[in-house]
This record gives sequence, C-alpha cells and structure tokens, in this order.
Amino acid sequence: MRHNKHYPDMALIRRKSKLVCQAVQTLAEQGIEVLVVNFKAATPVIDVADCPSTKILHGVAIGQIRHSDDELHIKKSAHVCGCQVIWSEVK
Repeated sequence: MRHNKHYPDMALIRRKSKLVCQAVQTLAEQGIEVLVVNFKAATPVIDVADCPSTKILHGVAIGQIRHSDDELHIKKSAHVCGCQVIWSEVK
C-alpha cells in the first residue's frame, strides 16, 4: 500500500494571497483596521474592527446577536477585491 503525501496547490495559495494583499491594502488606505485574515473558506475572509470608515463599505446585514448587557450587535459583510470582509456594529 502506497502512502500519498498531500501537497497544497501552490497556484491557489498564490492567487488567494494576492487577493488578500490587495484587499488589506485597500482597507488600510481607507483607515480600516484589520483584525484577522482567514484562508479556510473558498474566498478569504477578513475580520475588521468597527469604525466610522466601515460605512464606506456598504455592508449587508448577515446576522444579529443580543448580549447579556442588552446591546444588539449586527454582523455585517461586504466584498473587497474578491475577499469577504466581516465586522459587527453595536446598535
């Protein structure tokens, strides 16, 4: 029985890395702070901090969370340079 090693698709990794670099550069130019970048999804997911500059992104609400302190957090999502950008707004 042969053991086949798993080798990642380097072209896919390069393509995703290039998309993320362009998206992070665009977000940084707009003054948006990047918290986490996740490559596990089909399109890279970038988690950003909620700040006044996120209003430029024209996000779509994707969910709501109500915490014990009775604050409503609305999770929003937008696409920048082929990457999904996610943040939470407090209402």
